[in-house]
Amino acid sequence: MPFGCLALRDGRSYDNISDVIDKYEFGQILRAKEFCELCLAKDRQTDKVFVCKKFLKKDGRKVRKAAKNEIMILKLVHHPNILQLIDTFETQNNHNKVVLRDFYLSRFENGPITEPCGTPEYLAPEVVARHRYGRPVDCWAVGVITFILLSGNPPFYDETEEENTDLHNRIIFCRIVAGDFEFDSPYWDDISPAAKELVCRLMEVDQMLRITAQDALGHEWIAGNGASEKNLKAGVCAQFEKNFAKAKCSSQALSLSITTLPVPEEMHPLCPVFHHLI
Repeated sequence: MPFGCLALRDGRSYDNISDVIDKYEFGQILRAKEFCELCLAKDRQTDKVFVCKKFLKKDGRKVRKAAKNEIMILKLVHHPNILQLIDTFETQNNHNKVVLRDFYLSRFENGPITEPCGTPEYLAPEVVARHRYGRPVDCWAVGVITFILLSGNPPFYDETEEENTDLHNRIIFCRIVAGDFEFDSPYWDDISPAAKELVCRLMEVDQMLRITAQDALGHEWIAGNGASEKNLKAGVCAQFEKNFAKAKCSSQALSLSITTLPVPEEMHPLCPVFHHLI
């Protein structure tokens, strides 16, 4: 999260982004202005909704000065007809952690599961085929997320952009069952062979051959020196904007908030996810 202003009247401020995310759920962008963005922020405890103004530090010293000046002024002013400042926080840079969300369909494992559930683009082949399934479906989903974080594109998509939901899903399901995904150029040109190999092993159609979370943690891309040193942020962000910012594609973003930024390949944001799956 960049520089944001949402400070309590007692002057409280946050310097740890995790504390901010724990307190607020950030929603859609309302307006993008020259020096900042306005988005919704809901207090997780009270469900009250506020407007958050985000300033990007990368935009220069002038922007940072303007942000701090506005905060200082609003802290001094309290009037029913003047915008009230609620919270302020500042991060040291523009690096975000990757956050997985929407666990309302999750369930405890107490034997093989048969009923299908989930978002079509993230379903494993055994779920689509209505076979019994278990933990391997989570590794498949992590593979889908990894694919998206590295390229900005979903691995399984409908080229026809079919508006009929049932037909659209059938097209997606056929590709999933066949394991029909490709490392398209130019999006994958700078991705390391080790990263591609892990994605392939995570999205192995046969769940008995699919890599486990334990083995994924020991994979060369995560535990070794197989990652590329190239920063992928610019290209991936551009693809995110193209593929996920459209309203008709919003349903594809089950586990990826639009506020989540991709990170350089070598940072391995998925390590905690694999630990959780173990």
